[in-house]
Amino acid sequence: MDHIREEFNTRVDIKDAVSLRRFFNRYAFFSTNDLAMILGLCPSTIRIHKRYAGIKRANASHSKPENPSIHTHIDLPEDWDTPEWWRANYPRYGTYILRRATGLSYRTVRRRIQKHCGPLRSHREAAGSMHPCYTKEWLQEYYVDQGLSQKRCGAIAGVSDSTIRDWLVHLGFQVRSRYGSSPLDQVSRVRVS
Repeated sequence: MDHIREEFNTRVDIKDAVSLRRFFNRYAFFSTNDLAMILGLCPSTIRIHKRYAGIKRANASHSKPENPSIHTHIDLPEDWDTPEWWRANYPRYGTYILRRATGLSYRTVRRRIQKHCGPLRSHREAAGSMHPCYTKEWLQEYYVDQGLSQKRCGAIAGVSDSTIRDWLVHLGFQVRSRYGSSPLDQVSRVRVS
C-alpha cells in the first residue's frame, strides 16, 4: 500500500484533473474510505479530488448489478402499431420497455395493451417474465440442488434475498431458515416494543 501512497505523492498533480482521473481510474476498485486510509487523507478530501477529476460519486464497482433485460432495445418495424405487434411484444417486454421503445406515454401504452391484449399483468407476473430466477427450474437448480442460500441466489440473480424468499414461497418450495438448514414450517414474527 505504500507504493500507492508514494505514487499519489510523487506522480499525481492534484491541480491536474487528468492526472487525478488517471490515478482514481487505476485504483477504482478501492472505495473512497479505503483510498483515504491508504493515502493518509480524510475521505472528504478524496471526494473533493474525485469531483475535481470528474469522477461521479457512485463508483461503478460498488453499484447494484444491472438487469440486462431493462436495457433491451426493440427495433420498431414500420407497421408496429398493430394488435399483432402488441400481443407479440407485451408478454416479452412489459410496459416500461414498450414505452421507451415507442415513445408513447405510460398511460397510452397501458391503454393500447388493454385494448389489444386484455387485462394488464400483475407486478408479480410482469416481474416473472423479466428474471430467470422466477421460474421453478431456476430455483430448483440453485436453491435446492446446489444448496445455495437465499442471499447467494439473490446475488446471482441480481435481486434481494427477500425477493428470492417471496418466489420460493409463491412457487411452493420449502424455505430453509436463514440460520440453519432446517425448513421453516411457519414464520413467526416477534414485534419489539
